Amino acid sequence: MTEKGAVRFLYGVGRPAFPFFIGGDGTIAHTMLTELTGMGVDCRFVGTFGDHVVTKLGRLDDLAIPYALDGDSLSYCIPYRVTLATGSTFTSLVEKTILEFEPHVVFAQLNQAREILALAKRYGCRTALYVLDVDHEENFRALESEPDVIFAVSNFARAELSRRFGKESHVLYPLVDVDRYRTPRREEFVTMINPVEVKGVEIALHLAERLPRQEFLFVEGWGTDPAIVERIGRLPNATYLSKQMDMRAVYGRTRVLIVPSQWQEAFGRVVVEAQASGIPVIASRTGGLPEAVGQGGILIDDYSNPDRWLSALQGLLKDRSAYRDLSEKAIENTRRFVLRREVERLVEILGLSD
Repeated sequence: MTEKGAVRFLYGVGRPAFPFFIGGDGTIAHTMLTELTGMGVDCRFVGTFGDHVVTKLGRLDDLAIPYALDGDSLSYCIPYRVTLATGSTFTSLVEKTILEFEPHVVFAQLNQAREILALAKRYGCRTALYVLDVDHEENFRALESEPDVIFAVSNFARAELSRRFGKESHVLYPLVDVDRYRTPRREEFVTMINPVEVKGVEIALHLAERLPRQEFLFVEGWGTDPAIVERIGRLPNATYLSKQMDMRAVYGRTRVLIVPSQWQEAFGRVVVEAQASGIPVIASRTGGLPEAVGQGGILIDDYSNPDRWLSALQGLLKDRSAYRDLSEKAIENTRRFVLRREVERLVEILGLSD
């Protein structure tokens, strides 16, 4: 039963929830809802699931999380209540939850955000859209629902929303619990996370080929093309890891993080995660990456040119003084992204306080 006196917050997206969706978007949602729940807000998550989730139910068992799987519905608490429906019944789940839960705010992002926010509007809920990238069509379709509040993941994304759509928004940086990622390190690998084309995997593979004495680590993100996995496997100085529930296992062995994105990355959450442990970052000067990196790394202007990356990486690996300086600046940079402060801004803007 819903406690009518509590402030109620519904997060909706046409994707699974944590611990099945552990990419940047899913981690942001989990962090947000966990923090809000701790502040006394009654939170719920509605999303979707399919066979790809059912085959991973062991993740809930590993975390000792009880769950109920009933045909088209999967539900559990982590500590907020999660209800996932199959794609064909998701809209019905959203409507039913709005009617029963009576949320004060419905918050949506990415997949099916327009449909979620349109339903919320119909029942008189305050609506909010979170724009996490500037190339995802779902974000732009969601603007058609005229959300009451729009959040942008960076100043870059905010400027794009204004320039392209004439929409005003509030900057809400990715919610990163820096303490959760901080870990002692062995400086072994040059690491790339999410080795896919738009993230610049070809640049990373080129670097691994040109620097045979340096070990490289490639970590699955969205899902890696088998042909890329095979190419990584053929390199004697490269290791491929599947998705990691605890990224400290990655950052604890990382010497330098490379983010060679070949698109307008709206922010780059992995930058802040890595910098929490003093890992310098080399990143493309594109989109919101300069905003994320700050002074704690090196930005590549001609980021499609592998030679520019090779020169920057070789210089950082050889110059211990420069490395230590960037390591210190990386840690300092993370102090710009204070989790509690960002959540309190979210609460204030949405009027979630009692």
